[in-house]
Amino acid sequence: MIQYLVNIIFAIDQFVSTILGGHPDDTLSQRLGRAKCSGVRWTEPFRILVDALAFVLAGETDHCVRSLSGTTSVKELWNWGGSRSDIKVEE
Repeated sequence: MIQYLVNIIFAIDQFVSTILGGHPDDTLSQRLGRAKCSGVRWTEPFRILVDALAFVLAGETDHCVRSLSGTTSVKELWNWGGSRSDIKVEE
């Protein structure tokens, strides 16, 4: 049952990101992480909030940057800084 709830939350996260002009496979955390790596400043309050929630709920630090994955080149309708192919992720 817990995994089911996690899946629903993840789907809502991707849906909200898509509504805000992002790629359907991206979460808000991924977009905020790319914005941080690209030096975009206006997204910082949102990234700090998401990182704080991830720390409180799961004990994860630097969640947004750590959520970055993949190197596919996909254009967003509303790019918050950097594209998926611009960010180099260490596997």
